[in-house]
Amino acid sequence: TQMGTSVADLSALPDPLFFLDLDFVGEHGEELSHNRYVFSKTETLAPLLTIPPTSVDIASDHNDEVWAVHLTNTGPTVAFGLWLEEDQPSTTSGYALFSDNALWLLPGEVVTIQVKWQNVAPLERRLTLSGWNINTRSVPGKNALTGPISGAKVV
Repeated sequence: TQMGTSVADLSALPDPLFFLDLDFVGEHGEELSHNRYVFSKTETLAPLLTIPPTSVDIASDHNDEVWAVHLTNTGPTVAFGLWLEEDQPSTTSGYALFSDNALWLLPGEVVTIQVKWQNVAPLERRLTLSGWNINTRSVPGKNALTGPISGAKVV
């Protein structure tokens, strides 16, 4: 079922890349779904290859089996393709479940991702955050998880 149509004049946009956010909300205003899509005013997505580096701050709150990982884009440009993944030893039989992943954060934007650990010993719980235009960073388990992630990853 088509819900509507929207037309925009893209010539007014200053940059070749732009994002479309689609949010579906329930009748009481609760978010049911959120998706962000990247588009280019050019014929290809080649402008993605020239996205400048940015900085992302990371912090987390822990309880028994769930972490709340808070990511904040503190840099001047979009943090593109942020990806959290497990980084525990290969002998670990458990895994982590993420409430969201593959994110694009606009400057100043904050997101919280819930990470639920299944059968992973507390001292073996580690995460890695990577992205298109940040340096990959390992995030250790029970340590304080704060500090900037900056710089461009060589692609």
